[in-house]
Amino acid sequence: MLTSSFAPGEPVRPLVIPSTCDESLTAYRSWLFELSSGVRQREACSFDPHFDDFARVRLTDMVPETPWNSNIHYHQLLLRAIPNGAKRVIDVGCGDGILCAQLVQRGVESVVGVDTDADVLHRARTRFSGLPIKWVHGDVLNPDSLPHRQYDAVLSVATLHHMDAATGLAHLADLARPGGVVGVIGLAANDWWDLPCAAGGQFMRRVASVTRGYWEHSAAMAWPPPATYREMKRSAGEILPGVRYRRHLYSRYSLVWTRPVAGT
Repeated sequence: MLTSSFAPGEPVRPLVIPSTCDESLTAYRSWLFELSSGVRQREACSFDPHFDDFARVRLTDMVPETPWNSNIHYHQLLLRAIPNGAKRVIDVGCGDGILCAQLVQRGVESVVGVDTDADVLHRARTRFSGLPIKWVHGDVLNPDSLPHRQYDAVLSVATLHHMDAATGLAHLADLARPGGVVGVIGLAANDWWDLPCAAGGQFMRRVASVTRGYWEHSAAMAWPPPATYREMKRSAGEILPGVRYRRHLYSRYSLVWTRPVAGT
């Protein structure tokens, strides 16, 4: 997500790249304004400098101090979506565990990282052995593997395209308590009208990879994504009424949804 902030502490304004033709011209103009203004923010993948020194060392044992790739770039979007005072947060498809470490860093008391890949889970457990994270070898599609409606936030990054996305999204939603948040960063296939946006995003990803240093994750890959951005937007709207969908510059989309509280 390309962001802008004119002074520290001011609200961060996201630049959203829509997937519909009607909105594309406005998005391009906004994008060009952001780039020509030279107003960009690089904090999106930075770690809190006030974090405990021991945990900070553990956090950077096997990755750079500020690792960057298109998935990590949007972690901050999910971290900002977590409800204030959240105590229990789960990362479904946690992969190398970086988001889990960032959650601990943010002060979340109970962090659970879940993945179906035993090898990548072992690497995450080893990498962040000094942090109080519960690592679970499990499958979100197994209704008995995780407690239902118990988590203040349910997060998932680049996971839904590894499964039937609609089914996976419904299972993610079932883990969130009333008032809890579901936050997803995902990738999808392009329709033909998405191609100009996709080309621009790919160019910017290459630039960022060179200037920031690209960090390659060790989790399994699934390509191509089975659903398009348009299909993901429609499916998410049907499964999660009121969900906030956004298409982002670095070939990702985001979903943020809050489970309604009974009586509201």
